[in-house]
Amino acid sequence: MSAFGAERPVVIARELTKTFETFLSGSAEEVLQQVQADHNQRKGEFVVIVQGRPRPTPVCWMLRQHGCWIFFLKTCL
Repeated sequence: MSAFGAERPVVIARELTKTFETFLSGSAEEVLQQVQADHNQRKGEFVVIVQGRPRPTPVCWMLRQHGCWIFFLKTCL
């Protein structure tokens, strides 16, 4: 969780195409709690899907210098 943060959405798919396949989804913290609460969720084969980081928000501002307007575009992470 420390790499992605507790609020990052994740899905854990377990035992795909088998009798006991399960899908757990929610925030990383919620899914961790579900796995810790059910010992059976700790066994088997897993696929873990983690939502990517949100795109940075561009910020634009203007500065007037020497009679000219200068536009700046910065990407904030």
